[in-house]
This record gives sequence, C-alpha cells and structure tokens, in this order.
Amino acid sequence: MLDAQCAAAGLKCAPYHSAADVERRIYEQVASLVSAGKLEVNIDKSFPLADASKARAYSMDGHAEGKIILVVDAVQAERK
Repeated sequence: MLDAQCAAAGLKCAPYHSAADVERRIYEQVASLVSAGKLEVNIDKSFPLADASKARAYSMDGHAEGKIILVVDAVQAERK
C-alpha cells in the first residue's frame, strides 16, 4: 500500500518511510503546486462552523460545484 501511495505521488520511497511521512510529502507537494498557481481548488460555498448542518444539507442536495468549506472565523465565512 505504501509503495502505491509513493508511486501515485511521483515519489520514490524507501521501505523505512512511514505512511505519515508519505502523506506529509504529498501534502507538501500539493501546497507547492497551489503556491505556484499550478493547482486551483474550486470553492463553491463556505459556511461558518455554527452552520455545519446547513453546509451538510447543501452538500446532500447535490448541487455543489466545488468544495464546501466550514470556517471557524465567521467573518471569513462571509467571503463567498
């Protein structure tokens, strides 16, 4: 399983690498792609954490065209 994760991420991992190490390296590569503008995440809508049930209902409706984000800071949730 670990070898498959490494291959999928384009990494060559030695047998002593743990799954957590591989996941960390994958997240680092994804963050690098985002920072370089080579990967974009489509955010459909964000909700304050207090409205998590509304976010779930929105998701279950099946009309989301991107990620649904729960934001701890309610002011930030008003962005979109």
